[in-house]
Amino acid sequence: KCRELESKVLSLQAELEDNNEKLADSDRIRKQQAQELSEMIESKDDAGKNVHELEKSKRALDNLVQEQKVQLEELEDELQGVEDAKLRLEVNMQAMKANFERELVSRDEASEEKRRQ
Repeated sequence: KCRELESKVLSLQAELEDNNEKLADSDRIRKQQAQELSEMIESKDDAGKNVHELEKSKRALDNLVQEQKVQLEELEDELQGVEDAKLRLEVNMQAMKANFERELVSRDEASEEKRRQ
């Protein structure tokens, strides 16, 4: 169970990193297109048509960036949940181990007591 959670954590961390890279790429593309939009507005006589097309592209990229931000937040939440569950399992495992060790000591003491009698 703990290994499954560790595997899930690693998987989510990789997915989070991948989404962070996609988000950075989307931001870079959006900035590049915003720059292109500015340059085209300055250089084209048919600016209205070009502006419309570029603004449409910019809106589409902004929507993509927003979707990826939401997905990133969801992955971060899921990762936090998995890490919390892992921590709870580790605490429970330590408690069970301590309890088991106490039982072993108690049994050893009982066996020793029986031998003395």
